[in-house]
Amino acid sequence: MSAKANKADKLQSTVIISDRFTERRALLSARLSEEPVAEPLEPGSMVGRYLTLSRIGVGGMGIVYRAHDTELNRTVALKVLPPALGKYPEYLKRFHTEAQAQARLNSPHVVTLYEMMDHPVGQVLVLEYVEGETLESRLRHYGPLTVSDAVHVFEQAMRGVEHIHRMGVVHRDLKPSNIFITRDGEIKLMDFGIARIMDNRDPSQNGAMVGTLLYIS
Repeated sequence: MSAKANKADKLQSTVIISDRFTERRALLSARLSEEPVAEPLEPGSMVGRYLTLSRIGVGGMGIVYRAHDTELNRTVALKVLPPALGKYPEYLKRFHTEAQAQARLNSPHVVTLYEMMDHPVGQVLVLEYVEGETLESRLRHYGPLTVSDAVHVFEQAMRGVEHIHRMGVVHRDLKPSNIFITRDGEIKLMDFGIARIMDNRDPSQNGAMVGTLLYIS
């Protein structure tokens, strides 16, 4: 990988800038730990009533799997925060805040959260599974959108943002990799890992700037 490409990847990663030394230390320890984050699930393993089918993504807040709900006979996505990260209070708190924020939302333009589970493999979010690709992937593979396609994406994304704000949540990390385009052309916002709940008076949410350097306000 070239130095230019490496720099671009870093700029597109979510960052947390805080004036609290303990928070910085916890985040730094988790990211620089000599212990690699172990693969918590293998295809065919069960998490409650969910049968794991395949891994579909890895992010800063966990690993995402495609799974089958054996009771309701539907495909879901499992987002797992492995124990190696869950032992850090800051990661655990952000994972719980993500669940609480997404649980408030009910919009065709936001990925739906079905439930949160505490399992030996780690904390698990059970999410709506959608097929398609992110806006980032679409742009990378096919280049800039046409004007009509851009208007379509922007309009639906803003409907999702309107609903999120009306429910008292701020996403704080809107970017092409968090805007999903389904196979039917529907836009869904996802990844509420650093969202803020506006009526949450937790002082730990103050004094920090979060987001992605290429897209942050």
